[in-house]
Amino acid sequence: MNFKRYAIYFMPDGSLGHFGASWLGWDPLAGTRTPFLNLQGFDLDLVTLTKAPRKYGLHATLKPPFRLNLSQNESALIAGFEEFCAKQAPARSGRLTPKIVGGFLALVPQSDPEQLNRLARDCVTFFDPFRAPLNEAELAKRRKRPLNQYQEDMLLKWGYPYVFDAFRFHITLTGQINNQLADRLIPFLSSWLDPILEDPFFIKDLVLAGEDDNGQFHELLRRELRG
Repeated sequence: MNFKRYAIYFMPDGSLGHFGASWLGWDPLAGTRTPFLNLQGFDLDLVTLTKAPRKYGLHATLKPPFRLNLSQNESALIAGFEEFCAKQAPARSGRLTPKIVGGFLALVPQSDPEQLNRLARDCVTFFDPFRAPLNEAELAKRRKRPLNQYQEDMLLKWGYPYVFDAFRFHITLTGQINNQLADRLIPFLSSWLDPILEDPFFIKDLVLAGEDDNGQFHELLRRELRG
């Protein structure tokens, strides 16, 4: 399969991965659409609510999607990914919990995100030589939301505004959501997630993901962090 963009993600497998596939209706590990979760009488338009994150599958972004630099190719990126994961240590934080972040619902660490932040910084810097410079359309897309000066500087230097000091680890669950719906939804989600969320939370492997011509992201390669 040919991919138009690549990204470095944490993509949970196991019970949390199965939940995510049913919640979002897309399984990036299998590369297939999946039946939505049975909400058991909860009045919610899950198809609409999860439209924005569906194309990615359940994930946390560590190196945001990028086009390959003309001096690189997929084989070189795969070799770089193998090298990075072989040298990088696993990362941990406090338990994840559902919370509103930037107007959408996400899983975020309750405490101790420092190792996750360090992993994200390492991903951004290591994989940047593989990234093609942003074109004008891509810059305009990123600037649709107001950026402060730091975010603008990060956009120009690293191709994405929310890195380094602007980064906050999160696993996206919804598109834009109002506080009233979120207040109803968080207890419902917790009933599903409490039995399967680890305490502490660990990132033990990463995924090299690729975006197909329809805009859906697939797992291209998964490797353990062995450093």
